[in-house]
Amino acid sequence: FKKAKADFHYPDIKSSTRQLIHHYFAEYKKALKKFNQQKGIRIEINLSNNGLQRFRSTKDKKWIVENGKKLLCLHYNLYSLKSIKGNPVLLEIQDKAIFDQNNWKKRKKKVIFYTTNLSNLILDNSPLESKQDMERNFEDIKLTGDDFKFTAKRKGRFSLKKNKLMIDLD
Repeated sequence: FKKAKADFHYPDIKSSTRQLIHHYFAEYKKALKKFNQQKGIRIEINLSNNGLQRFRSTKDKKWIVENGKKLLCLHYNLYSLKSIKGNPVLLEIQDKAIFDQNNWKKRKKKVIFYTTNLSNLILDNSPLESKQDMERNFEDIKLTGDDFKFTAKRKGRFSLKKNKLMIDLD
């Protein structure tokens, strides 16, 4: 065994691998810091990943950590989630950085992105102004901006506090 390690330069390979892993996480942390320093409104959408169809288009690097539980990309040309069963859900985001978090045990997904413009916020067919902090339950929601649209005909909770908008779907 010792001879095989020496013949195949195991200590060098092990050291090089450790350096590559360290470099990957250091670059991921830089990218995450850049993501979190974006201007605008932070939008977090929590939903079940059961029955979701996902489409992503990018040429940029995708940072995948924690065995795929977290995925960060600083530019997607297009990112789309669409329900294929149950009540309709549609999320389409264009030309944005997106941070995806998955909880495989609970079958939940969180999609996080920033926008500088909310053009429409409609809860239960009633338009709302998005200029003040608020919390509301809803039966359906439509939220649009210059670079995204989100619609869901599912119960959930909407929260806007300062520059953070959270949507939790049941």
